[in-house]
Order: sequence, then structure tokens, then C-alpha cells
Amino acid sequence: MEELEAREDITSLPPSDYEHLAGDLTRAYSAVIGEWLGYMEHLSENYPYLFSLAVRKNPFNREARVEVLS
Repeated sequence: MEELEAREDITSLPPSDYEHLAGDLTRAYSAVIGEWLGYMEHLSENYPYLFSLAVRKNPFNREARVEVLS
């Protein structure tokens, strides 16, 4: 957030700045995915019903739905 807030207008940045921010996002996204996978493993092994809900709420699937469909 600090990187984005430090810029007055993110719609008119030079290409080098977009590349820099893209690298930051890639690093952050990779870290979040690793943590999420570890959490999913924990839920799967210890809390199967919460794991089921978490899979249905999958933040990496735009079409994910919480409702259980038969």
C-alpha cells in the first residue's frame, strides 16, 4: 500500500514504475499463495468441514460459490 500511496497518480506512471510494482505484486502474491496452501493443509487434516467451506470460498477462483450444490 505504501508504494501505491506514495504515487500521486497511478494511472500515468512510466513503464519502469509499472514493472517495479508488478515485481512487488508477484512477490507478495507468491507469499500469500504459500501461506494459503499451508492453511488449507491444516484445515484438511484437522477441520474437514472448514476445509470444505474454504475450498468453496477459494479466493483464487472467481467462480467459487459458498453454496453446496447437489
